[in-house]
Amino acid sequence: DEMKNSDVHLNTVKSTLKELQEQVKSLEQEKDRMEERQKAIENLELYKMKHAWVLYDNKRKEALEVKAQKKELSTRLKVAKKKEQPLAQQVAQLEQELSKGKKRRVALDREIGATNKEWHMCLTKAEKCQDRIDTETCDLGLIDSAQRRAEQLVVDRQRQ
Repeated sequence: DEMKNSDVHLNTVKSTLKELQEQVKSLEQEKDRMEERQKAIENLELYKMKHAWVLYDNKRKEALEVKAQKKELSTRLKVAKKKEQPLAQQVAQLEQELSKGKKRRVALDREIGATNKEWHMCLTKAEKCQDRIDTETCDLGLIDSAQRRAEQLVVDRQRQ
């Protein structure tokens, strides 16, 4: 009986040992999974940090590019202003000349108006004088005609 008990006990121990070995194996697998998980978490954290640095580095590069563009544009603006300055001076000079020309035109328009008025007055005087000349010429013609008739009468009377 003892042997039987011992066999049963041995079987129980074997069974327990097998269960324990399976548990150990299961726990080792669980431990491996936990270690893998922990390593994955650590890698994830590392990647997050690396990602942050990559983002930072990209933004820094963008900022440097923008700064370089700003510097280039500033330089181009200065060059453009230097090129534009003589044109601006020419425009100002031309505007000044235009203003003088407008003032001169206004003065000439006034002078033309005054001269035109004077011309019309002279024309009116000339027309009046011409009318008098015409009247006097007509009167002279009448006088001339009367003188010839009178001379003719004198000649006719002398012949009689």
